[in-house]
Amino acid sequence: MECYFKTQCRYQSEYCPHNKIKVGEQCHYIHIGRNIIKRDKRLFAVEILNHPFDLIRKHELNDHGSPFSSFVYNSMLIELASKINQIQDFDKQFYFIKFERKYLLDNFIIAGLLELNKVLKAKKSELVLELNGSTLEESAELCDYTTEAEYRVKDSNVLIALGSFQYDSCVTIDDTKHDFVKLDMKHVNKMKDHKGFIDWLYFVSSLGIKLIAEKIENDEDFHFALSLPFEYFQFELLHNSVSRQQSL
Repeated sequence: MECYFKTQCRYQSEYCPHNKIKVGEQCHYIHIGRNIIKRDKRLFAVEILNHPFDLIRKHELNDHGSPFSSFVYNSMLIELASKINQIQDFDKQFYFIKFERKYLLDNFIIAGLLELNKVLKAKKSELVLELNGSTLEESAELCDYTTEAEYRVKDSNVLIALGSFQYDSCVTIDDTKHDFVKLDMKHVNKMKDHKGFIDWLYFVSSLGIKLIAEKIENDEDFHFALSLPFEYFQFELLHNSVSRQQSL
């Protein structure tokens, strides 16, 4: 059963940071799969997993790529907003939701996204739209077409993150639109000796854009990321990161 924050949780190996329920009991929280922590190891943000676009992608794969209509995309976002609105003790938090850049071209989908943002704002929470293109080439091609939509969501107080960003990306970081940049630690390790890469990290940070080190897999990665201007950290496996944080 596909479940976003109701009935039984199918992620039984993962740790529930709320520590209020047991596996199999009724859960009214959005499933949290990967925490994003601050330098002091306190929780900063979580990802909304099993959200509508996860379900859509699964359906598209099962249906040999047949696309959903904009109406269905919009309806799923509205349903998610409605469920959040019904939760009385919803945690005040930053919530990241992954969003492929091509969806920004659909005004009907954007309307659903803005409704979700409105509900989160009413819950004293912040929505962070994590933009991901299928490929860097796709992102570069779409950027010229999605600029207006990016500003539209920014005008509605939606924060924007660039996910899985790479130093040699053809996507331009813009401090008037982008609030966060996430870099995979595999890419950071690969580029650390590249001339200009470390200076570039400090430059991006100086613009006021927050850097997030993601897919941290071990203590060595974590300590290396701490030596760089990353403000936030996301581990590859949540239950490993929890035990690791407790030991540090």
